[in-house]
Amino acid sequence: MGDQTSDLAIFKHSICTPSTAFVGRQKELTLLQEQYQAVLQGTTRVVFLIGDQGIGKTRLLHEFAARAQQAGALPLHGNASDSEGMPPFLPFLEALGGYIRQAPLAILKEQCTGLTHSLLRIFPELALRLGELPTPAYPSPPEQSQLRLYEAVGYFLTAISRTQPLLLLLDDLHWCDSASFTLLSHIVRHQRDARILIVGAFLSGGETQNRSLDHTLNNLIRLRTLTMLTLQPLSFEQIAILGENYLGSSIEERTCRFLYEQSEGNPFFTEELLQNWLETNLLVKNEHQWEIAPETPLPQQLPPSIVGTLRQRFQRLPSNTIDILRIAATIGRSFDLSLLTAITGLESEIIEDRLLAAEQAHLVTSAQPETYRFTHDTIRATLYLEVSSSRRRRLHEQIGQALEQRYTSQERNSLQRLAELTFHFIHSTNREKIITYSRYAAEAAQQNEAIEEALHHYRRILDLLDARDPQRGQLLLKIGELTSSQHREAEAIATFETALHWFIHNEDPLNAARAAHCLGRIYWAQRNIHLAQSTLEYALSLYAGHQEPEIIGLQLDLATLLTLFLGQSKQGALYARKAEALARMLKQETLEALANHILRFPALTGEELHPYQQSLEAVIAEMQHPNLRAEAALGYWYLTRGACRASKIRRAGAISRKRLDLMPTSGHLLFQRDTYIWLAYLHTVQGDWKTADALLTQLPGSHAYPALLTRGFTAYLREEYAEAKTLLQQALQASRNSLKQADPALIGLLALTELATNNHSAAYIHMQELKTWLSVLPDAAHQTAPALVFFALLALAYNDQATITYAYTRLKSFEGLFAWFLVDRILGMLALRCQQQEQARAYLQRAEQTARSEGLHPELIQVILAQAALQPESNRLLKHALHLSEELALHTTASRIRQQLDEPTDMPESPPLPANLTRREKEVLRLVAKGRSNKQIARSLNLSERTVANHISNILHKIRCENRVAATTFAIRHKLV
Repeated sequence: MGDQTSDLAIFKHSICTPSTAFVGRQKELTLLQEQYQAVLQGTTRVVFLIGDQGIGKTRLLHEFAARAQQAGALPLHGNASDSEGMPPFLPFLEALGGYIRQAPLAILKEQCTGLTHSLLRIFPELALRLGELPTPAYPSPPEQSQLRLYEAVGYFLTAISRTQPLLLLLDDLHWCDSASFTLLSHIVRHQRDARILIVGAFLSGGETQNRSLDHTLNNLIRLRTLTMLTLQPLSFEQIAILGENYLGSSIEERTCRFLYEQSEGNPFFTEELLQNWLETNLLVKNEHQWEIAPETPLPQQLPPSIVGTLRQRFQRLPSNTIDILRIAATIGRSFDLSLLTAITGLESEIIEDRLLAAEQAHLVTSAQPETYRFTHDTIRATLYLEVSSSRRRRLHEQIGQALEQRYTSQERNSLQRLAELTFHFIHSTNREKIITYSRYAAEAAQQNEAIEEALHHYRRILDLLDARDPQRGQLLLKIGELTSSQHREAEAIATFETALHWFIHNEDPLNAARAAHCLGRIYWAQRNIHLAQSTLEYALSLYAGHQEPEIIGLQLDLATLLTLFLGQSKQGALYARKAEALARMLKQETLEALANHILRFPALTGEELHPYQQSLEAVIAEMQHPNLRAEAALGYWYLTRGACRASKIRRAGAISRKRLDLMPTSGHLLFQRDTYIWLAYLHTVQGDWKTADALLTQLPGSHAYPALLTRGFTAYLREEYAEAKTLLQQALQASRNSLKQADPALIGLLALTELATNNHSAAYIHMQELKTWLSVLPDAAHQTAPALVFFALLALAYNDQATITYAYTRLKSFEGLFAWFLVDRILGMLALRCQQQEQARAYLQRAEQTARSEGLHPELIQVILAQAALQPESNRLLKHALHLSEELALHTTASRIRQQLDEPTDMPESPPLPANLTRREKEVLRLVAKGRSNKQIARSLNLSERTVANHISNILHKIRCENRVAATTFAIRHKLV
């Protein structure tokens, strides 16, 4: 072990050289040091440095890395780039790739144990270090490969951090790809107890240009692991010190003041200006200080832009050196001598001589033999822009061809090499090469879940293809699937419609059916149910005369939509039977089994649910083929609902969380979006309001009636009845627009909310509507149990014995189930009203056991209150219910219990809010009055910006104000601020 430690020390020294003189940033260094100390206790932290170009972000990263290394940390550096054909995961490729290539072999083997095959996907150098590796006995299914990769990288980083604290430095994140951000978020979420400090840097405003960066910021803020540091310009005193360090002695006051004004406190600009003044002999040294000679007017001719300063420096170099630098700038930030030799045809000694002048001018540096790097990307970008567009295209093609000859076919398949080749060819004029390498790059990006990058490449191919090219239709399908997976529904719909028309025009009904199927699924996810139904049925008609396996999935979609969304059980069962028969004929055993489970689901009773769950899980486990992803997602959908119906709330939550991590890009937006809604619902029934709210803010796409219904249910359980009523009324309207009818559970919940707000007439109307539903709903319908639960609660509230008896008799067949509330609890309350005390006690005892085991805290309060009604000496139970109510901040329930206990209330009722504002609207208005933007309010309250905008619109309407200024005045006048 001693030899390994020695090797590790040598490796650490090789990746982080000692820093040169460093000026300012003490506050930032102190904060970084505090985060590092927290990491030492075993907690992953993230710090992002934000600032203008040249402000010193990279310099601060390296300075902190040097200090942390001296304290025992291992720094790993990675950069993103927009100019070198950036592959997915580039910052991680650089950081961990360097570690893999140089880390001591014995340590590397230990750290990679069990992870090697997943890591090989993006780190092929592992095979070179570790030698020949055995093929895994059970390769991961395609739908799990992304998760396995992310897990492997996270575990690898954690393993490294066990040897010593790990400092992961990621620069230029404003150029970073979406896949890297997804990986970063996964590491932070799942490796919370590792000794890892991630320090990233990006340009100010980078989050507005990079949607993935903005999304990651929101995610990390929700995880409470992110600290953001905005770097400000250096002060006059600090610029003076920087200048003195650069020149080796002090600077005269007038000159220093002018330097500060010209550089505006930017360290990089400061050094470039000083270099320019030295080269032009503008600075002179008198005795012990530098100055611009008093008789010399201040150099107003210097351009304010640093680009102008750089161009002046270029002019002082030989023209043949500048020409070599322009070619090098076309290659990228880093370049090597052999590639320049291949492109220019010059001898390497000649090129080296020309680059020597650029090195002396501090434009490039050579860290390794025959390998060069521009000292700042601004230098490279300025030189690149000086190359004419026609010459650029020729140079890129020459570079691409030279790289093709250099790399073996195996090397070209690596992400980094492939991206490099793609970058140069797409900037050339070689149309064939552009299409070929764009396709390679798109497939590689998609394989590694870098969807945005894949879309970018696929669209480029589409633009280059002829309108009649046979590849065009399949490419449209691919783009539609990927945009759909990113929840960009408008783009996906437009693309699938274009594909549908293209296939019909080219007489290809099978692919036209596939395009229509995808369209129908998107309409379904948008809760445009009737358009979804007609589109899916049209897709089925296009399959006429064919017996393709895809038809089974389409029939199962129609079965689910008709049975569970439109209440048309007979028609839905007909499609499920057709799917089962076709699967049997095509010998698709797993699909046949899934069809059978879907057919059986609506009529399941309590005793049947457990074996149903077990057999359905076995079916899903068999659905590993990529072509069955949508059907596997459908199976998970039924599995979640089955667990919830069986009162296994924790199990339902575990399945839903598994869906978040494991569910592939199934092409079925409904099930992806539904996962967030169900998780929020499950946290709501457990009394975890905060997590429920946070999950609903992550809901992709439009907020249709299920989300509004869940929000309304959460507000109802929290006893925020005014807000619940508003949300449920919006949900009712959305439900009728989508389904052309109202969901009976929604009607029942709205009736209870109307009762809670003393609107008895509206509650009674809803109760009669619910009664009409129950007169036509058979017990086998999935909507029957929820409708009966709400109807029973209303009957109890109205104390209508005949209705209570009817509800009790019919609800008995659903005992043990969960349908918004515990059916056993409702049955216990009904039995008590029917004078069946022993039966009531048995029901309530079972309900209590379930509520406690499943963490159903709001339900537990109601169960205890029902039990108290059975016992004459019930103060102990009432006090327990009071304690639970106070923990959940259920003030109305707590107040009623105190009245039963004859205790004085120590929680005075809150005065009604002005203009009938809800509590959440009050919070939003207070932040508006404090001058917060919509984005800032969203982050403060864990809401989406769209939700904040909707709240503000409602607030302005309620308080009769036209703008934020008037709203602020209203808030102050009513003492809300």
